[in-house]
Amino acid sequence: MDYTEGGFPGSNPRDITFFAEAQKFKGYEFEAADASLKLLIARSTEQARTFFKLISYRVMIEYNDGELCAEVKVEVNREIVHTVAECVGPVGALDKALRLALDGAFPQLRRMELRDYKVRILESGLGANSRTRVLIESSDGDAIWGTVGVSDNMIDASWLSMRRGKRCVIPSTSC
Repeated sequence: MDYTEGGFPGSNPRDITFFAEAQKFKGYEFEAADASLKLLIARSTEQARTFFKLISYRVMIEYNDGELCAEVKVEVNREIVHTVAECVGPVGALDKALRLALDGAFPQLRRMELRDYKVRILESGLGANSRTRVLIESSDGDAIWGTVGVSDNMIDASWLSMRRGKRCVIPSTSC
C-alpha cells in the first residue's frame, strides 16, 4: 500500500510513531520551544542522530565560596569523556561541564550561549514534589531557539532542555 502525502491526521504510518512519542511529553509546552519540537519530529521520522550519550551527571553544592560544581560523563565518538566545571548556579555549572565534554568533537558549541532560563511548576499544590518545566532560550549569534525539559527534578528538567539546545548547534541538526 502506498502512502500519499496529506490526508487525515493519523493516515500516515509515521504519524503513529510521532503521536506515540509525543505522549511521552506530557507537560511540555512546545510553543516557546521550537527546537525541542523539531527534534521530536526528527526522532519520530528516524532522521535524528545521536551525537553523544549521557553516562552520568551530578551537581554538588558547597557553601564555602558560593560556587557550585558539576560533573558530566558522556560518550562522544566512542570515547568516554569526564569533565568537571564550576559556576555560580547549578545550570551554569552543568552547561560548562557539558561544553567541556563536547568541545573536542564539536568546537562550534563555543559560539553558543544560554540567553534565558525559565522555570515553571506544573502542578500547584504539590510544593517541592511538583513536576517542573524548564524553558531555555539559546543563541549562536545568528539564530535564537528554544528548548524545553520536564521532570520531577528541576536539575534534570534543566539538563534535558540544555542537552536539546546543544544539538541545534551541531552540524546536520537543523533546529
